[in-house]
Amino acid sequence: MKPLRRLLLVLLLVLGCFFFRSLERFRTGMKIKETREMISQIVVAVYVYETANDRLPDSIEEMLRNLYSSPHRRVHVTSSVLPFPLTDAWGTPFSYSTTQGKAFTIISAGVDGIFGTADDFADE
Repeated sequence: MKPLRRLLLVLLLVLGCFFFRSLERFRTGMKIKETREMISQIVVAVYVYETANDRLPDSIEEMLRNLYSSPHRRVHVTSSVLPFPLTDAWGTPFSYSTTQGKAFTIISAGVDGIFGTADDFADE
C-alpha cells in the first residue's frame, strides 16, 4: 500500500472515531435533557396531585392512578405526557421519595443506571 493511501486511511479512521465519540456525547446530552424534562413534568403532576388531595402521593404509581382515573381532575393529563411506568431516557424507573409528607424528591439514576453514583440527578 502506498504511503499516501495509508495516511489517508489512518486519517479517515481517526476522523471516524472522533465523529462517533462526538455523536455519543451528543446523544447522552439529549438523553439528559429529555430526562430533566420528564422530571419537570413529574414535579408538576405531583403538585397537581397534592392540590387535589391535600397531601403528597405515597408513590408515583398512586399519583398516576389518581390523575388518570379521577373523574373530578382539574388538570388534563395524558399518557403521552406521563407514560406509565415512568422511566428515564435510559429505561431506569425514577426514584420518588417524600420527607415526612412535606417535601419530595425525584431522582434519575443517570447514564450508569445505578442510584447513588455521581451521574444521578434530581429535580431542582
